[in-house]
Amino acid sequence: MFSSRLKYLRENRGLSQLELGNVLNVTQQTINNYEKGKREPSQEMLQKIASYFKVSIDYLFGWSDDPRYKPPQITDPTVLKELEETKKEIERAFDRFAKLVEKHSTNQEKSPM
Repeated sequence: MFSSRLKYLRENRGLSQLELGNVLNVTQQTINNYEKGKREPSQEMLQKIASYFKVSIDYLFGWSDDPRYKPPQITDPTVLKELEETKKEIERAFDRFAKLVEKHSTNQEKSPM
């Protein structure tokens, strides 16, 4: 599915394989191999391709027919409550951290060298 989606996106933009290769900093042969299914891109290259075409990696692989990236949606009330509690714990920890930094940076300013 990736190979056909890549070819569709490239052609839809009116790009040759060489032009897309130049954009992604790879050779025309690499793009050809991706489109023929002879080679799979690295995770980094997938991210570059998705970013360039402004589509999700799920769309590139055919796991979704919606090209737009959608962050995962959490609707389970138990999980939402746990996430909120964790967020509060992180905020409290950050506050403690900031107070410690402030306390010790103030002490260092007062101490002689």
